[in-house]
Amino acid sequence: MFSQNHSAGTCSLSQTFILGHIDTLYSEELGENRVLNIYLPAGYSPDSAATYPVIYLLDGAADEDFIHIAGLVQFCSFPWVERLPPPFW
Repeated sequence: MFSQNHSAGTCSLSQTFILGHIDTLYSEELGENRVLNIYLPAGYSPDSAATYPVIYLLDGAADEDFIHIAGLVQFCSFPWVERLPPPFW
């Protein structure tokens, strides 16, 4: 949620901030559910035949490194930066 106040009056904006999606996988070995945080590049479509490189991030919880790494991937995918190969950008 995002809320912003202006001195000339009160303006409140409420928006959803989505960085990826969350999936859950049951681990037989650990006997518990494990949370997977998944970031998909812009333009990703499950119906496409395009393939993408994958980054596996251990300890990539939403309150740990997931946000930082997804942000770096997004930044490095900007056409004016081009640090990651297509099809990221």
